[in-house]
Amino acid sequence: MKQLLIVLLLGVYSLTISAQTDTIRNQKPQWVWVYTTGGKMQKGILAGRTDSALLLYQGSKKAYKKQEAPPLAGIHYKNITIIKTRSKLGFLKGMGIGAGIGIAPVLFGEGGAYVAVVSFPTGLIAGSSIGFNAKKKNKINGDFAAFRGFADKFIK
Repeated sequence: MKQLLIVLLLGVYSLTISAQTDTIRNQKPQWVWVYTTGGKMQKGILAGRTDSALLLYQGSKKAYKKQEAPPLAGIHYKNITIIKTRSKLGFLKGMGIGAGIGIAPVLFGEGGAYVAVVSFPTGLIAGSSIGFNAKKKNKINGDFAAFRGFADKFIK
């Protein structure tokens, strides 16, 4: 009788067990570009993870914020080769480099100062736009440890 009761309790308990799913609702939505083993690229908002898959929302940020439970696409870690994310400080780094290059003609005297009047704003604009579009590569290559490291870093 005791054995039957234990088996029954384990059976009921196992019905409630499911894969752990972490979804992101409190932090700023982040775009990711996921490259799969088939050479296919999937772009979307990083929405969460399960134990072995990355969850993406493939609509716009505005639609993602409006929906209580948006439809998500899951990509298993064994199918992921590279995940690209937008660099967080890329805009500022690009602006700094562009400003440095734009102000450099001042070192060449008065004529360089006149050139810097044009090259400084041009450098700021060009550097910031390049930095804004800079992407950071995270290589997964079907490795669970690399997937877990990426997920732990970006999904809080």
